[in-house]
Amino acid sequence: TLEEVLVPLYLHHRYQINATVKMLGGSFYSYKLRGDGQALPDPISAGAQRSSLEALLETLQPGALALPPQVRTQIPPRPPGFGQHRELFDGYTGLIFDPYAPAEVVAGQVLGLIIHPERAARLVNQADFDRSLPTLGEVLTTVSENVWESKVASNPYEAELQRVVQQVWIDVLIGTASNSGTSAAVRARVLQHLREVRLWIEENPGSTRDTETGAHRFAVFDQIDRFLFRDYQPTERYSGVTTPPGDPIGQDATPYGMRQARRKAIWDFWTDPLLFCATDE
Repeated sequence: TLEEVLVPLYLHHRYQINATVKMLGGSFYSYKLRGDGQALPDPISAGAQRSSLEALLETLQPGALALPPQVRTQIPPRPPGFGQHRELFDGYTGLIFDPYAPAEVVAGQVLGLIIHPERAARLVNQADFDRSLPTLGEVLTTVSENVWESKVASNPYEAELQRVVQQVWIDVLIGTASNSGTSAAVRARVLQHLREVRLWIEENPGSTRDTETGAHRFAVFDQIDRFLFRDYQPTERYSGVTTPPGDPIGQDATPYGMRQARRKAIWDFWTDPLLFCATDE
């Protein structure tokens, strides 16, 4: 049952990741009411946003993702009666422990949160009103420079960890671009960034002596190519924001309005003076 202990230890920072990423494209705010004296929403400072991104990217370095040899080699196949369950890492290796699956889990969490469609939209918006704040394009470039353009590790295990993170980043970019809930502004910038990554791979196919890096880069190049240049699907049409209800005004009361109406009816009933009039009967 060593893996049961490994999972919470390896993911000990999952909640810190959730907290840190909220700084990126985030604001200080309170649930303000008119006249209560509380401040209006105020964007997180540019320095704090960039520092949070830097901290998040540190969690994706091979040294932060690699498992010690004594851990990788001491998790045998689970015997009968100790089957897989949701508190264990998934993987691609069947009964044998997959040493790259934990890294893929962390990369998916970090990168998926960095360009969550709503956060990405806030990054686009905030820079339109304050040019000192990070733009979505800046964030995308910073992540790709960190993930793709760093030197290939000499250790084969760490080099594969780099490729795992690179693949997750491309999957997240494509997922964001094809998400019907992604705004048109975000989609345009993500698509442009995918073109830039594709061009970088084309110009940097890898050393002929490093066949594994070359195979990986060509596979990603082909994946981006298929996504960018395949036939358009009608189901990919941007769904847009929901239109507020219009005429006739006053119909189909909201749940809140219905609750208020019920409360008023109950109050009127129990406060009716005729209800408690004494009678001789």
